[in-house]
Amino acid sequence: MALSWDLTDVKDWESLCYGGDENLDPTTQHIILSTMHTGIGEITETNVRLVAMRMEMIRICFNFGEKLPLEAIERHIGLKTNAASMTPSQFYARCIDHLEYRAKRGLFTWGEE
Repeated sequence: MALSWDLTDVKDWESLCYGGDENLDPTTQHIILSTMHTGIGEITETNVRLVAMRMEMIRICFNFGEKLPLEAIERHIGLKTNAASMTPSQFYARCIDHLEYRAKRGLFTWGEE
């Protein structure tokens, strides 16, 4: 399934998310793509800190993207995507599985596992 998004509930979405042209702003694009990894498809007033925390965990765990200040994510409250939801347990399991994979890859040569 292709990732789709809706920015129309983001305050000043046209200037914030597109910056005056037809291309997505790099920060907006990063946040949109991050919804697939965080398992949170909508940024709200209630969950914005959770979104920021999961984005930072994904950055550290998967080496995905760059560190964004909370304010940058808060400016995108209202952003919605069709990304699949993940419970906290599913999200944490995914991170641990990936860390385990990276650790094994660093410790063993192929075929020794």
